[in-house]
Amino acid sequence: MSEVMEYMTLNVSETQFESDIETDLLNSGYRKADRVEYDKESMLFPNVLLEFIKSTQAREWTRYERYYGDHAVEKLIRRFNDSVASRGLLDVLKNGFEDMGIKLNVCYFKPDSTMNAVLNDRYQKNIIGITRQFPYSTQNNNEIDMVISINGILVFAFELKDQFKNQDYQCAIEQWKEDRDYREPIFKFEQRFFGYFAVDLYEAWMTTE
Repeated sequence: MSEVMEYMTLNVSETQFESDIETDLLNSGYRKADRVEYDKESMLFPNVLLEFIKSTQAREWTRYERYYGDHAVEKLIRRFNDSVASRGLLDVLKNGFEDMGIKLNVCYFKPDSTMNAVLNDRYQKNIIGITRQFPYSTQNNNEIDMVISINGILVFAFELKDQFKNQDYQCAIEQWKEDRDYREPIFKFEQRFFGYFAVDLYEAWMTTE
């Protein structure tokens, strides 16, 4: 309680609440994912995904570029989204996808042991991004308070509320239910976000749909 009262004395804005969370995550190894780099059509941070693939699978990417030439990035994004549409995001994150006989991974999970130096190095190169005031919609100018991405792929979304502005997690839940159009592709189950969070100064609630 004393920490909350100290917070109230210093700053009671929702913006400060966002900033405090962001600062803590950035200090924990997250990277700020610039909202202007987000591509609404592909629902990706394409430059981040490309950076990850180049840093972890240089040989495969060289082959991919050799095959597709100037269209390599366009083909990568299309193949990724086609794979997610047919198999679901979790399966693609875990198993990657193939295109023209070239296997590409979009995420590396923590290895069972530290014996394999290559897998451990690739795991360490995952890029976990955080974005505030995320402009997600192709239909309007709505924003989500905060999102977390892995290698440019959206995985978690947060709406934040502040009791000292007479709002709480229930207001955030209502915002998810009433002010977001579930028909937009970004909200389709198993295509992007795994979890939607409603967070205030005391509680955090989450749902998968």
